[in-house]
Amino acid sequence: MRRGLVALVPLLAAVAASASAAGDRPAPARISADGFGAEVPGSHATEVEPSAAAWGSTIVAAFQVGRNRGGGGSAIGFATSHDGGRTWRDGLLPGLTSYSPVPGTAARASDPVVAYDAAHGRWLVASGLSLPDGGAWVVSSSADGLTWNLPATAVLAPPFTIDKDWMTCDNWPKSPFRGRCYLAYANWERSPFSGQVSVAVQTSTDGGTTWGPQVLVPVDYDVVTDTLSPELAVRPNGELVVTSNETAYRFD
Repeated sequence: MRRGLVALVPLLAAVAASASAAGDRPAPARISADGFGAEVPGSHATEVEPSAAAWGSTIVAAFQVGRNRGGGGSAIGFATSHDGGRTWRDGLLPGLTSYSPVPGTAARASDPVVAYDAAHGRWLVASGLSLPDGGAWVVSSSADGLTWNLPATAVLAPPFTIDKDWMTCDNWPKSPFRGRCYLAYANWERSPFSGQVSVAVQTSTDGGTTWGPQVLVPVDYDVVTDTLSPELAVRPNGELVVTSNETAYRFD
């Protein structure tokens, strides 16, 4: 994946939810650190490209662990708090790379994005995988943000044709589409990252277990001036809004 790396950082920090005494400023709390050694590829003491989501008092973050020079991390890590950020537990998502707790087939994983599906009570983390014969978006799911299922594959694609994902779920109580989760990303017509580029959107209605086919929306894109990174929002009436390159698309 080609998301630019601004800086390598040795740890991921979050602001503690409460101060120790009235009037004190919250102190940064370390919630995870790269524990890989020299036997694992990557620039170690690095955790980058974090994403986080919250629901109630639970916060779940996900991030690359062991950033590789050519892009992606040696694993995807998570950190979860059930008390509004006061305390955290962390680990690695299973089934992604050969260095995951349950080894997967990918050489590297990248672009983690966190969302919560309130209708199904599932935390979701989408990750991009660099596979031997192409790329993939996969989605890991968990009921508590601590124990994670093996990932479900949303899409397989030729090498260097998909990038820059985002994910959200429709959690509005009165939405007719409550319980739908949406994954959006950039999709190029040809490898390597060439030809017509589109915003691709996929939908899950079962807590991220299965994903429907791509809906492609062609967009204008200039590789020199544009940063193509779709972002999603769901309106209370269930409309999905996808923004990209200063353009908004509405899906009814």
